[in-house]
Amino acid sequence: FHYTTASTEYEKNDLFILLTDGITETLNKKNEYFGMEKVKQTILNNRNDELSHIYEEINKIEIA
Repeated sequence: FHYTTASTEYEKNDLFILLTDGITETLNKKNEYFGMEKVKQTILNNRNDELSHIYEEINKIEIA
C-alpha cells in the first residue's frame, strides 16, 4: 500500500472529524450512494455544537 502523509496547522477549538467510507458508500433504495455532501453540510450546520451532537445529527441523516 502507498500512504500519503501531510501536516496541517490548527488552532484552539478547531474541529477534526474522522469517518469511514461505511457512511459515504451506503446505498439507498434507488441504489444511489449516500455521498459526502450531506455529511459535510451536517457538520457545517452544527460546527459550534458538541461533538456528540454532531455525531447524532450525522446518524439522523436520511438517505433519499
